Amino acid sequence: MLSAGEEVDGYELRLLIDTVKHAVVKLESRNEGIVTSTTVFSNFFEVAGGWWAQSQTSTDAKGRQNSDIGIEVKSLSAAAFGERMTSELAAK
Repeated sequence: MLSAGEEVDGYELRLLIDTVKHAVVKLESRNEGIVTSTTVFSNFFEVAGGWWAQSQTSTDAKGRQNSDIGIEVKSLSAAAFGERMTSELAAK
């Protein structure tokens, strides 16, 4: 795991990165060194060489959960992907 962050005018955004999957697993916002919000990404699924989080949970400064999002990630064949793109673009 790798942790990275930079402070600008008292605000800091810290990232915890899984260096094997090359994916952000935690994002933490801070103001004057105090955590103001945290987002945790989990349940990763590999598609086309990239790791995608299927769960995202956010908490506020007091650690209270304010969102819990589930995302379905799946791999499609080239033909299925083309059909889906055509369908999605036709709807607009």
